[in-house]
Amino acid sequence: MENEIVHEELDENEIEIEENDEISAKRCRLPRRQTVSTILQKLETERTLEESQVLLECSDAVEEVQERWRKRDEAKRRLEEFEDPQEILNEKCQMLAQAIAQSQHLVVYTGAGISTAAKIPDYRGANGIWTRLQQGKDIGYTNLSKKY
Repeated sequence: MENEIVHEELDENEIEIEENDEISAKRCRLPRRQTVSTILQKLETERTLEESQVLLECSDAVEEVQERWRKRDEAKRRLEEFEDPQEILNEKCQMLAQAIAQSQHLVVYTGAGISTAAKIPDYRGANGIWTRLQQGKDIGYTNLSKKY
């Protein structure tokens, strides 16, 4: 019976060691990822031999950093606004008008970006109405009937 207790204690200690190893590995990954990111931002010709060696030894961190950059760039591209050429916009408006005219019911669901593109003032942006009110600044007047 005493042996069983000792065995159980050893198992708990082993679990603690395994958990600590995982925590240590996570702690080591973050600085390594930051180091790799800093090195990757340099031109290859500006990297030292030591930095090049770090990149070779930490290929998993290199892949992780590059994947994060790719995802960040992809997210930025999705946020970019674009405008169709006038003739394509006119075609789309005609199709929309026809669909609305033929429908029995209409529900319009838009996102926040639709207003700023239509020259309606931003609400929570750096210079938005809510932000300016929170800072005690004047929000001014916007004529929404004005055509741009």
